[in-house]
Amino acid sequence: MVWRQERGSSYTTTPIVYQGLLYVCVDNGVLSAYDARTGRRRYQRRIARDAGGFSASPVAADGRVYLPSEDGVMFVIRAGQRFELLARNDMKEMVLASPAVSGDLMLVRTRTHLVALREALGRAAATTASPTGSRSMAGSTGGRR
Repeated sequence: MVWRQERGSSYTTTPIVYQGLLYVCVDNGVLSAYDARTGRRRYQRRIARDAGGFSASPVAADGRVYLPSEDGVMFVIRAGQRFELLARNDMKEMVLASPAVSGDLMLVRTRTHLVALREALGRAAATTASPTGSRSMAGSTGGRR
């Protein structure tokens, strides 16, 4: 065993290692980042004062870590040694499932929709599919993915 952390582990979410850092999001919205090789904590911060609970696991892509809250807000932080909140994207519905990333596509399952997010012409575009299979344009997610 190289290192271990006795406190601050997540209860529901699964930690993620991205670009040499281990990100651990506790159910109450406190995010910690550790050097994955040494275990040295780089930071520990509450994602946002008004963030609800967190059940879905974070995902990472393109230099960002995505943390969906149960309230349906996708928090986007810059991957790295310091905490930097880049965006808050309201998915308009509860999110309990972990997003999936494939290439430049992110799939987010909300309470009643499957939302596909892809960077398009400098801004994020979203398409949703309802359980009945119909598709509609959900609009911009704040210009960030």
